[in-house]
Amino acid sequence: MSNQYQSLIDYANNLTDYNQCNGIKIVEIRKDYAECRVDLTDDSFNPQGLVHGGLLFAICDVATGYAVSGDERRCVTSGASFNFLSKVSATQKYIRAVGIPIKVGKRTAVVEGSVYDDRDRLVAKGTFNYFFIDN
Repeated sequence: MSNQYQSLIDYANNLTDYNQCNGIKIVEIRKDYAECRVDLTDDSFNPQGLVHGGLLFAICDVATGYAVSGDERRCVTSGASFNFLSKVSATQKYIRAVGIPIKVGKRTAVVEGSVYDDRDRLVAKGTFNYFFIDN
């Protein structure tokens, strides 16, 4: 991993923001790839005892966004299509999400995201659209 990506990971993981409040940590960034992880806590679950769908969406949004971000490029989500494929119950220890770009242009990007449980089962999948906000 290059120093550029490591400094981005360190910066992002030390922000006191939405990601930190939800336990989302970036574990790897490289060209055309990002991976995030959430260690599940009691706060991760909905009243039915399943990981909240909003958390599944959020971790995937973060992973896909960082898959096309860098020191010179920042982006915001402009749209997404997301499918929940399997439940994640309280017996699971963590979830992780991977983002891989499909198409990156000058102003926009389309990125595929996948969420896995701690048994490496695919539990959700989405396509995220981004708008670059760099100057």
